[in-house]
Amino acid sequence: MNLKFLITILVSLLFIKCSEQEIKIIDKPIIFNQDRIHLTKEYLKDRYNLDRDSITITPKIIVLHWTVIPSMIETFNAFNSPYLPNWRPELENVSGLNVSSQFLVDQDGSIYRLMPETYMARHVIGLNHSSIGIENVGGSEDL
Repeated sequence: MNLKFLITILVSLLFIKCSEQEIKIIDKPIIFNQDRIHLTKEYLKDRYNLDRDSITITPKIIVLHWTVIPSMIETFNAFNSPYLPNWRPELENVSGLNVSSQFLVDQDGSIYRLMPETYMARHVIGLNHSSIGIENVGGSEDL
């Protein structure tokens, strides 16, 4: 089955009210420079013993997440840098690679593609090398 088709079906079932409208995925890429590529390759090697020339993966599962960050733009900004920020000290001993996700779904249902589905994102312990991450903006000002 086509991966894009599968993602479109999943997202529509989980996040979009039933309608006749076509699902639109908005490309909003995070920074994917040589540093991020290097850190991703390093992560693949250190965490999964996968010494690769590229950061491509073959996704087998989809992992859904919920943010405590209250807006799409703040979540995007948290993922954008290739480097793990200093406010995530619990993760820094594992890798300097920042957390990320292939998709980000805003509270209004807008779907943003942050990176290709076949690039590894750091979003879940133990499954990054074989999964697609979908981050749902779910935080609120009250949290």
